[in-house]
Amino acid sequence: MEIKKSNTIREYKYFNNELLDNIDNSFSSDFNYFSPVWNEVLKTIDIHNLLDVGCGTGNFSCNLKSKISGKLIGVDGSSYALEKAKEKGFDEVYKVEDLCTQPIPLETESVDFALCKDVFEHLLDPLYLLSEIQRVLVPGGYLLTLVPNHFPIAGRLKFLLTNNLDTFNYFPNSKAWNLPHIRFYNYENFVDFLGQANFRVVENYSGFFPKLPIFHRALRLLAKSLVRKLATSNPTQFAEGLTVLVQKE
Repeated sequence: MEIKKSNTIREYKYFNNELLDNIDNSFSSDFNYFSPVWNEVLKTIDIHNLLDVGCGTGNFSCNLKSKISGKLIGVDGSSYALEKAKEKGFDEVYKVEDLCTQPIPLETESVDFALCKDVFEHLLDPLYLLSEIQRVLVPGGYLLTLVPNHFPIAGRLKFLLTNNLDTFNYFPNSKAWNLPHIRFYNYENFVDFLGQANFRVVENYSGFFPKLPIFHRALRLLAKSLVRKLATSNPTQFAEGLTVLVQKE
């Protein structure tokens, strides 16, 4: 029997160029769903050097360029994505092909703020990367991080009906055996994970990404403030994106 060999291994490691372009095309100058989180962060924190780990093409931090006093630095495994990030104003970009084994190429205690959004769920050894982020942050430095929560109540209901791990259809062309998300978190174990590298939670922003089993759009709009409160108070049950600001102790 002839065994088919995959020629798409690199696509499991990074997003392919077509997907990166599709993500770019979904953004506009007046729409970035992560901006409300940044607006809250910037109310209390002055950022000097900002490191975006797993920056992709830079969509989620490039709008910070004019709001920080130092450098905007990107790390990613895709040369194509990093070129796009440079076009969007990143001061420095570094290619790291394996975030589970290769160090971030920055000096110890050289940045005061890091973003790591939608990265840890892709890694075999997420604690290695978390430890590297802790290393390059100054004492008292901040990490803003987000991982998806596949199984709030709404996700569990979908899983019950579909038996599909990709409960919110992030990767419609993937199957269970090649799903890019290989680590799964709820809020409590995500906080525990962050604590393994001596980070403490400063703020919980999960309320910006609520996911309730309410299917009528009008009901969601009417109950917006209540929905956000629920997702903030109990992210494991009611938030799709587990989003926290933590500080290096």
